[in-house]
Amino acid sequence: MASEKCLAKINEGVDAWNQWRMDNWDLISDPSEIDLSATDIKKIDLRKAILARADLKGFDLSGTNLEEANLSMADLSETDLSGANLSGADLSKANLNQANLSEANLSQADLEGANISAAGLGRANLTEAVLSGANLSKANLSRAKLSEAHFIESNLEGANLNSADLSDANLCEANLSETNLSDAELERAYLNDVNLSGANLKGAKLSEADLSGAFLKGANLSGADLSGANLTKAYLKGAHLKGANLSGADLSEANLMLANLINASLNQATLTGARLYEIQSDGWTIEGVQCSHIYDDSSGKTRVPKDYDFEEGEFECRFASLPSFDYIFENGMHPLDPFFMNQVIEEIKNQNPEYELEVDSIQVKGAKPSVKFTVKNEYLDKAEVQVKSKYEKESKRLNEHIDQLTQILVNVSENPGSITMTDNRKITTGNVNNANFGDNFGAQTWNQVQSEIEDSQQLDDSDKEWLKLIAENLKNENLADQDQAFTQAKVDEMKNELEKEKPDKNIIKRAWKFLEAAAPTLDKIANTSSKIASLLS
Repeated sequence: MASEKCLAKINEGVDAWNQWRMDNWDLISDPSEIDLSATDIKKIDLRKAILARADLKGFDLSGTNLEEANLSMADLSETDLSGANLSGADLSKANLNQANLSEANLSQADLEGANISAAGLGRANLTEAVLSGANLSKANLSRAKLSEAHFIESNLEGANLNSADLSDANLCEANLSETNLSDAELERAYLNDVNLSGANLKGAKLSEADLSGAFLKGANLSGADLSGANLTKAYLKGAHLKGANLSGADLSEANLMLANLINASLNQATLTGARLYEIQSDGWTIEGVQCSHIYDDSSGKTRVPKDYDFEEGEFECRFASLPSFDYIFENGMHPLDPFFMNQVIEEIKNQNPEYELEVDSIQVKGAKPSVKFTVKNEYLDKAEVQVKSKYEKESKRLNEHIDQLTQILVNVSENPGSITMTDNRKITTGNVNNANFGDNFGAQTWNQVQSEIEDSQQLDDSDKEWLKLIAENLKNENLADQDQAFTQAKVDEMKNELEKEKPDKNIIKRAWKFLEAAAPTLDKIANTSSKIASLLS
């Protein structure tokens, strides 16, 4: 009987319904028992309607006016509320699981503690809405308006907030792990102590946002605007910050271990006490950085500088990075490719000294070896084009004789007393037998070799060019005295660490990386290889 009266009153309109409900509270203490399935309430104006605990699961309420309605603890799961007006409505602890709220107006609505998981809220208006403690996991909030909304301790794990407006929103202690916030607007948002591990914040606008103490392990912040943001004590280990704008940001005591800061801007940023162990900083800009000291080891205990604070401008002088580019050997690297590349580099440096072109490193491991170059910023594009075009032209010419060149290199390394051409011609080079290839006397000997090659009557111009190229590069392999001393110091550093009861793997790893690059020294430490391998496995 009560249910029939309820239906009758609802059909009379919201005022009749509300008045009747207030007068007959004892009859409808549990509105969820009322069967509304036969009633087309979509057509009724339900502004300020009292529908607390009502069972509206699966209803079509699209476009319905529920402004300031009381829907607390109501079951609205799988309900179509697209385009509905719920501004100022009380939806606290309501069940909105998988509900369709796309383009709905929920401004200033109370959704505290509500279950909104997997709901569709694309382009919805939640300006100034209260969502504290709400479950929004896997909800779609793409392009939603959420400025000044409250998400304190909310669960947004795996939610889609692509291009959403969260400016000035309060997300303190919320769970945003694996959330898609790409291109989202988060200016001045409160994100302190938020879990953003693995979140996608690519291109997000976070200027002046509070991210102090935030957990951003492995988060994608590439291209994000973090200018003026507060990142004190933020955990950014392994975060992707390539091309990010961190100018004026406060990164005091932030953990940036293994972070990618390639081409990031940190001008005027504060880095005092930050952990910068094994970061990628190629092309970053650090003009005017404020920093008294950093930590440059995996444990965060090795202070740099050890016994004093950086003076003004000293951090920039130490860690500034020149712009760089890579030449990738798409088809792998032949043993003679570095020789060809060296000739190209010398030619470009002679023709364009203003480029300040230098080889930063050579990566020979992996499917696609590469050479990394540094160059002055204003010549970056020109230098990259010249290296590519000149090298590929030179490589094509010399590759026609690759077998001959390879044989020459083998002959030189195996029998330094003479050089035998592929057609069995032999050149005896006098002083070559006395060459000492571990020091600068070897360089002098190879200068003599080059001179004799030039004077030879047995070689044509092409043969001379190949041999002089090889001689020049072998000469360059000789270590200067200071390099030998540095290499030996690395050997001693590693051996001393290995002898300790609890060796530091990171010290050993860094030393080993250097010694791998300095191939002539490897035979001196071969007996330690197995122990190193077991430590680093």
